[in-house]
Amino acid sequence: MRPTLALAGVAMAGGLLAAGCAAPTLEPGALASTSWRLVTIDGRPALDSGAWIAFGADGSVVGHSGCNNFRGRYSDMEGLGIVNVISTRKFCPPGPDGLDVERAFFQVMTATANAERDETTLTLIGRNGAPLARLVTQ
Repeated sequence: MRPTLALAGVAMAGGLLAAGCAAPTLEPGALASTSWRLVTIDGRPALDSGAWIAFGADGSVVGHSGCNNFRGRYSDMEGLGIVNVISTRKFCPPGPDGLDVERAFFQVMTATANAERDETTLTLIGRNGAPLARLVTQ
């Protein structure tokens, strides 16, 4: 029993340290009933992709990845987490600059741990504190 408790304590401490890397900068509820258009992803332009995401007051998320529609859930209670994302499955060719916006957008949603928001801009932030994508209000 004692080794298990010790491992649990180490795991909890590790989780707290990892959570400290992405300190919440988003007020809970700050994304409720908002809709955002993707502008950049991994520092590359994506404005013409048509990708967008909307956050419901009920914790739902819906959007368009540039090719397919998607939906899922989000929580902004401690940072930002987007989970259980499912999408339609149309064939999606890469954009003119070779950027596969859909795949990149889904990867960003999975990797998002936090966000920063002002009146017109939402920046999705990864676990390491680096910006992953920038969006603007629709």
